[in-house]
Amino acid sequence: MTGVLSLAYGSFCIWILAGLMALALCNRVNDASLTFRGFIWQSVLLAMGFAFPALGWILTCKLVFGGYHNPELAQYRQFIWVLDSVRFGVHHFLYTASLKWAEFLEVVFSVAGLPTLVLGAVVFAGFAIGAPIWLIIRERSLAYLSIGITIGASVFFFYFMGFYQARLELNVVLPFLLAAAILTVSIVERAEIQSAAPIAAVLVWAITILCLLYEVAKPFPTI
Repeated sequence: MTGVLSLAYGSFCIWILAGLMALALCNRVNDASLTFRGFIWQSVLLAMGFAFPALGWILTCKLVFGGYHNPELAQYRQFIWVLDSVRFGVHHFLYTASLKWAEFLEVVFSVAGLPTLVLGAVVFAGFAIGAPIWLIIRERSLAYLSIGITIGASVFFFYFMGFYQARLELNVVLPFLLAAAILTVSIVERAEIQSAAPIAAVLVWAITILCLLYEVAKPFPTI
């Protein structure tokens, strides 16, 4: 299914990276007796299942039309830029990688404002009302671990893609909103004020609508 989806939109291939990381975490948590060879075998099967639709499509194009062309790889050198720079030596690769990293962070920071602000506001509000923030984080440690893995996979994938746009790098910072939502729910559940949940819901919807209106009305939308 992931392989078929990647034929419709290339960024779906990040699912293979997320799938491998989730498989490793799942095997570690639920089946510690699984051998390393068994884990490798499952990972290979997952990768092969992902690759078959793409390879089938490439083969079909070559048999029917005489060739296969991917404009994203050809024009933007997505992921291929690593091999291009390595051909010129280690120093050239490190120089190119540093430039790419600076460009990547610049785009990430352009869309990181709201998620970071929301998460910071929730943490501040929690401390202000005396909520056990650290206890909540420990109780939801598996959820926050999953969020951390998601952020790591997104950074790895979208950085090495080499083509940076706000609509793509938004994937890196969206998990911050999920972290804020989990923390908000946990704080509200512990609040002694009965109206805390409705107030929190109204504020979240108000922020969401205002941000949506801003993105639609601003002169040059980036999302």
